[in-house]
Amino acid sequence: MDLFSLLRNNLSPSKKMINAITSKDVSLIEDILRSGFNVNSRVYEQGGETALHIAVSKANYSKPVIEKLIEYKADPSVTNDFGVTSLHRAATNDDADIAFLLQHDKSSTSINDFWVSFTRDFTHWLQHHTVSPKTLMILLIATPNFAKYPENIRKTMFTTVLNKQTPFYNCLKVMAVIDKTLRNQQIAQIPDDDERKEFLEWLDNFKRKVPTLQHCSRMALRQALDNKWNVIYGTERLYLPKSLKQFVKFNDITSVGLST
Repeated sequence: MDLFSLLRNNLSPSKKMINAITSKDVSLIEDILRSGFNVNSRVYEQGGETALHIAVSKANYSKPVIEKLIEYKADPSVTNDFGVTSLHRAATNDDADIAFLLQHDKSSTSINDFWVSFTRDFTHWLQHHTVSPKTLMILLIATPNFAKYPENIRKTMFTTVLNKQTPFYNCLKVMAVIDKTLRNQQIAQIPDDDERKEFLEWLDNFKRKVPTLQHCSRMALRQALDNKWNVIYGTERLYLPKSLKQFVKFNDITSVGLST
């Protein structure tokens, strides 16, 4: 046995897991997990990070690694010592597939914590950092009842979307559907570009049109998930056809299918 192998074998299980994640060695990760390693245990004593916290970070992101950890029941809602979950960490990494994590987040509080928790005040963080419009859209879709949050939080989200170099109209459409306070004075802030006219026509049509029974049903269903599950996880627990699950997740508005 060479010196490197000897040193590696003498590492603690946590150190082995850290090395496996940073080297993106899925096979080694599985070996460690099969040996009985607790996938939701703290791998860093200082800070309390779990394996999933490390795997979703910008420096170490790897979808195959995350999939393997989730396969072994990694919990996206486990917090570190600062009250931050791997789900919240992933929201700050534009490369991360946050929809995949939301599909496996059973917590009744994780999505709510994005908007109201002091320890991870996401809306405050948004004012000083860049988050991809797609991530913002997915978070809005996953939130059962966004309209219940304070007006300052909702305004921050609207402003954040507008501050993108190109306004993300799918995100604005979702906001218009879930938050009726998208008023004319806010709409006036939307910069003039080629897509603005199309968006305003869509919005005017949406406001004038009598809501269908199907639309009212999906909004009621979404709100019924409030304080239970996020919408992306919750729809998978429902005995509905795939097309209706996608409808609850606004695929008719965004043309973005969030996998079921």
